[in-house]
Amino acid sequence: MATRLDLDLEKSYNLKVIKFIDLSTYDTTPTNVSFQITPPAGFNRINAGFTPQAINIYTAVDLGISTSTDTNIPDGLYTVKYSVNPNATNNIEKKFMYVENIKCKYQRVFLLIDVSCECNTTY
Repeated sequence: MATRLDLDLEKSYNLKVIKFIDLSTYDTTPTNVSFQITPPAGFNRINAGFTPQAINIYTAVDLGISTSTDTNIPDGLYTVKYSVNPNATNNIEKKFMYVENIKCKYQRVFLLIDVSCECNTTY
């Protein structure tokens, strides 16, 4: 079996963290692991610690976005580069659209709607 790298976002239900799950298959135990995350525009790329075959959790502090772990992860396009030895051939780059903040705002507004109100059925 050859090494096949794959990553995905894992649902966290917490706006203060972003989770990446390693869905890769490895022919041997991975070595020389490299994981880079580029947050949305305006933030710098960071080299992050990464544990293969696990869910890796990052806060705004880990991403260099804030000095407080109480900060929400910003919505936007995240670019992730992942490689293992030999890094020149075992690498992937993926982009993930993170929109959990806007979804949370939408759901809060939706919950405020009174669907049993008579005014919603009269024209």
